[in-house]
Amino acid sequence: MVEEIEDIIKNIQNKLTIEGKKRVFEDNKELKSDDLKQWQDPEDFTREFLIDKILYDIFKVERAGPKNFETTDGTPRKVDYAVKYEKTRF
Repeated sequence: MVEEIEDIIKNIQNKLTIEGKKRVFEDNKELKSDDLKQWQDPEDFTREFLIDKILYDIFKVERAGPKNFETTDGTPRKVDYAVKYEKTRF
């Protein structure tokens, strides 16, 4: 699994500008759209190139449709991610 994670990190670094690599990997700053060679929302980028790669490609977790729910005060919400592993959905 270490090799897969290293490959994911290298792939991410290849998508960043020189300044972006320094900001994110050396200065420990939050990823910004300006850090990317090709514009993309940083949250979408993180999901596509980090979270999805780890969950679905490495751990082979199944995608499950998002589920709507209400908070304790009745506010409607929708989860960002819904995944299923064996019989557990989270």
